[in-house]
Amino acid sequence: MIDPAAAALNFKRMAGIGASGVYGWYEALDYTRARLPEGVTVAVVRHYMAHHQGMVIVAIANALQGGRMRTRFHAEPIVRAAELLLQERMPRSPGHPRSKQARRLGKPAPCPTRNGIIRRRIRGCRAPICCRMDAIR
Repeated sequence: MIDPAAAALNFKRMAGIGASGVYGWYEALDYTRARLPEGVTVAVVRHYMAHHQGMVIVAIANALQGGRMRTRFHAEPIVRAAELLLQERMPRSPGHPRSKQARRLGKPAPCPTRNGIIRRRIRGCRAPICCRMDAIR
């Protein structure tokens, strides 16, 4: 754990907001202004998800046992095979469809829709530039 004292203070602050219920921590605290009534700064999402409660228990056990769960996770062959991806850093400036490379390859060309997912590709480029799922209803 990076900062146990700060984590404890954060739990106290969240409890003060009302983020804790009879069965543990509620699902989320929503600070999105567009979804909040006038004068309200936070809304408590009063739902419980068992798998999230399980992740909290695992996180606490991991902290108390010196990272044992992290060690077990990284001992799995499928995770070890992808560990380099877990260490990959975010690019400083992500590519953009209107970049020089995209202009050189051509304009986006529509691809067939499958299961309501619209995929668009740049001619000459194998990777899709976007995957829009907003068509799924």
